[in-house]
Amino acid sequence: MKVKIEYNDTTSVAPEEIVEEAKRMYGESVSISILPDSDDPFNLLYFAIQSHITMRQVHSYYDDGILYEEKLKILRRDVLSLVDEVFDVVVSDNEDKLI
Repeated sequence: MKVKIEYNDTTSVAPEEIVEEAKRMYGESVSISILPDSDDPFNLLYFAIQSHITMRQVHSYYDDGILYEEKLKILRRDVLSLVDEVFDVVVSDNEDKLI
């Protein structure tokens, strides 16, 4: 019998926590999909950024002490660089379709 459970997790920091909890509750054969709350562009971008930085931020928060704020600046630069790159690809792809 296949059982599908969906819910919005508002307490976990990282997807790994959700996976570990599901496996603990339902066994190793559980299938887990972690997705944005909706297809709204803000939620999609939020989910992408959260997926990209969360574990690095958590490790930095606990391990880097006074360097934490500097590490956040590095994460910010990484994300903004990635957003720039994706933006450029989307613009290029759109222009190619217009020709």
